[in-house]
Amino acid sequence: MRQEWCKGCSLCIDICPKGVFLNTEEISKRGFKVIKPIKEEKCIGCLLCELFCPDLVITVEEIKEDLSPKNSRGYAGKD
Repeated sequence: MRQEWCKGCSLCIDICPKGVFLNTEEISKRGFKVIKPIKEEKCIGCLLCELFCPDLVITVEEIKEDLSPKNSRGYAGKD
């Protein structure tokens, strides 16, 4: 995620079928509540968060080097 671009609209939280994102109490430099991906291992790579983010904050990339059982799908939101 590009945290500095996020305006805290919470669309990613609402659209994610796996509950990957969390709205925190932390405030960004621009004065918005910070949204963080807290359950990246649950990401299924559906790209809904990336497609619906109005500020192009989120990029979902396939992880090839970490295919452990914890992350068996091989996807995660990337900074």
